[in-house]
Amino acid sequence: MSEANHTLSERVGRMAGKRIAQRRKTSGGYSTAIREIITFDDGSSVFIKAGRNIPNSALATWIRREHRVYQTLTGDFLARLVAFDDDGEEPILMLEDLSHAHWPPPWQTPHIDAVLAALKQVAPQDFEGARPMRYATQFIHSWQVVADDPGPFLSLGLTSEAWLNAALPTLLNVDGESAIDGDALLHLDVRSDNLCLLPQRVVLLDWNWVSTGNANFDIACWLPSLHAEGGPPPETILPNAPEFAAILSGYFAECAGKPPIPQAPHVRAVQLQQLKTALPWAVRALGLPPLDGSQQNV
Repeated sequence: MSEANHTLSERVGRMAGKRIAQRRKTSGGYSTAIREIITFDDGSSVFIKAGRNIPNSALATWIRREHRVYQTLTGDFLARLVAFDDDGEEPILMLEDLSHAHWPPPWQTPHIDAVLAALKQVAPQDFEGARPMRYATQFIHSWQVVADDPGPFLSLGLTSEAWLNAALPTLLNVDGESAIDGDALLHLDVRSDNLCLLPQRVVLLDWNWVSTGNANFDIACWLPSLHAEGGPPPETILPNAPEFAAILSGYFAECAGKPPIPQAPHVRAVQLQQLKTALPWAVRALGLPPLDGSQQNV
């Protein structure tokens, strides 16, 4: 065992007041944070998440922010906070072990309804320091970024330059700032890898993007990935939401064609998967010309 792993084991043992029997890495998550299921000698288990700030990746800052969320918010949608330890460099967040839960997909209608109910519990909560979405320029102005430099988007093969030129006037005319503004608390990263289902509740994880805005935008952010995983088309759940379709398709259109992120190498593939459902949603919602690329997902 490396010195770093030995130190982490010692800290986790002290946090729990128990001897560690086994450490097992878990799948999921797209950062380089340490994610493990820890089993103790008495048979009990917990989940830990740990990380330190490195260039271009503020893992420790995000984990500290998550801890504040667990300290502040209340509701069945939260994992149970077991312990937290911060040595000033690498904080460790210890939560209940949810590995026995259902981690979708597959999705069924009761699962979808349960997630929507959980988001309704999140929306009225207060969290000091949550970022107002009206300042989230990466959502509001994404299609303008694509218009200024269309190469990365077009390289994905989803549609042609001619389609982009025809669609941009409509996409750029969407008032994204007004559409996403509001006072509701948003998780803003609702995806299947960030939630699980238990018999009586849905648990939402990874709270480092918590923001305030239009409550329906939290739902909208989930819908492209839900549809990509076999769920219904976005407008089935959020009808008459062309602004959200434009905002989200623009965000993924701007990001998916960029070079891989060294600290999160799988993110671009996930963004492309969501673009393949968000872009056809925008086409339908805004009455845009049909996509004419080679890799459409309608």
